[in-house]
Amino acid sequence: MSDRQLLITRIDDTLTGDSWALRCFADWYETNSDRVTLAYCSWRLLDAVEEFLDRNSLPEPDAVIGRSG
Repeated sequence: MSDRQLLITRIDDTLTGDSWALRCFADWYETNSDRVTLAYCSWRLLDAVEEFLDRNSLPEPDAVIGRSG
């Protein structure tokens, strides 16, 4: 069994809105990315999610669950 953990989080109104906290999350993920599989879920389509990630400097996920609501 793997020691990797799965972190799934919404991006809309969950990871955005506090730039300091977002930077802390990005730093934490960079340090722990070898142990964490990151997935984002959003009501957006994949193209819109990718644009949103770029615009908000979010870490690149391993997976995206789109059109969830």
